[in-house]
Amino acid sequence: MRGDYTQLTQVLINILVNAEEALKDATKGNINIKVYPDKDWARIEVSDNGTGIDEENLETIFHPFFTTKSVGEGTGLGLSTCYSIVTAHNGLIHAENNSSGGATIIIELPLVQEQKKHGKNIGRENRGKN
Repeated sequence: MRGDYTQLTQVLINILVNAEEALKDATKGNINIKVYPDKDWARIEVSDNGTGIDEENLETIFHPFFTTKSVGEGTGLGLSTCYSIVTAHNGLIHAENNSSGGATIIIELPLVQEQKKHGKNIGRENRGKN
């Protein structure tokens, strides 16, 4: 996988900070990170057992200025920035709630072989196509 180390680090930090904030009311909070190959993609999953994401917000959490925080507590740009960085790397990012509580953010980034095979044009519309 090729990518901008600083930008991808920023993505992980933003997601981990959000996961930590989701655990503020948990008695025993957990954050799990899984990284593994999925065909021609690297898949990164960051899961927590916090409050989860309201169903109506699952599609909008990556929009600029979306926040569930009180005024002055957040800009609503963290996950939007993550989305921009991941898609600039020809990757995918989405969120889902866990059946046992909490949420998972899933990032998929193309591996080098996939990047070479498709050039730079391997975004969402080409995911899974060979």
